[in-house]
Amino acid sequence: MTTEAPNKAIGPVATVQKLLEDNKRQIALALPNHLTMDRLIRTSLTAFQRNPKLLECHPATLGGAVMMCAIWGVEPIGPGGAWLVPFRNTKKNRMEVQFIVDYRGLANIARNSGEVKKVEWHEVHSKDRFAYSYGTEPKIDHVPYQGEGDAGSVTHVYAVGFYKDGTAH
Repeated sequence: MTTEAPNKAIGPVATVQKLLEDNKRQIALALPNHLTMDRLIRTSLTAFQRNPKLLECHPATLGGAVMMCAIWGVEPIGPGGAWLVPFRNTKKNRMEVQFIVDYRGLANIARNSGEVKKVEWHEVHSKDRFAYSYGTEPKIDHVPYQGEGDAGSVTHVYAVGFYKDGTAH
């Protein structure tokens, strides 16, 4: 992937756009069918404009984060996709981008696989009835609090995937 240093003369957004355009063919090879190259570039530029700190990051990490979006088949738009998070790499003394998929993005990835019908996630509160076990037959038993007043603080969070073959995990 081409990773030239930012060109101050044309501006940081245009520099990133050029970086993405120059690597379009390489990124497109990683894209799944449900995500187009133009949409990935458009959502990436939107993410960079929403968080100007991303434009201070080393170009190789910007390109790498967009490539990870392509590989995983998620958009860098935050909820329901991936977050592109700028951070300072003190060992290399530069700003870099960290690619993070959120839980809704993971659910979308599972559904896009074609094997998963739906994914549900729930919070468990301190007044809920909740039990789980592992082993050869894992089980979750969750009955939300039905009494009056507050259900209490969140103690657990879990997700269940329902597969097209009728199984759930």
